Amino acid sequence: MQGGCANSHARRLCKFNSCIQSCSLQDLKAIGYTLSWNNRQDSRIMYRLDRILVNNQFINAYPHSIVNYPTPGISDHSPLQVTYDPVVPTGPKPFKYFEMWESHPTFKDIVETTWSTKVIGSPLLCLVKKISATKQALKWWNKKIFGPVQHLLQQSRDELSDLQSRLQANPHDPSLISLEKSTREQHGLNLV
Repeated sequence: MQGGCANSHARRLCKFNSCIQSCSLQDLKAIGYTLSWNNRQDSRIMYRLDRILVNNQFINAYPHSIVNYPTPGISDHSPLQVTYDPVVPTGPKPFKYFEMWESHPTFKDIVETTWSTKVIGSPLLCLVKKISATKQALKWWNKKIFGPVQHLLQQSRDELSDLQSRLQANPHDPSLISLEKSTREQHGLNLV
């Protein structure tokens, strides 16, 4: 036995804990349900495996920071969400490109038509205007073509999140476990 650690697994944990102490790290203050992993089986096993470790410099720089454990969604691990200070969003919503667009038959036409529009100005100004016009066209096209799909997917995620919140309160309720599993399967929200 070495330093109170009986087996190799325990020795590795002792070394890890020693490293945490020597680096003066500590768990960031957590809110919400902190059991971050579950086995997704009918006989539910849950642990707090995932943590955010910070040092005193971080705590001094961000004294109001916390870690939240939202519901896991399609994973067996809850994501960890660090909040430093309340942030007020500024400016427009950023543009997002979705890979699924490429499989739609009209995608290429939208991009080619918008990109081939005649623009007058310096080469850099033309580039900026074409990118902006393409972005606007794709936003409109996405809303028209995929809008309902994205709305339904968000509804499915919200339904799953609600079920998982209820499961956090009653982790061994067989009806909730079964309902969560069937909801993931019904909406195709399983990890591939």
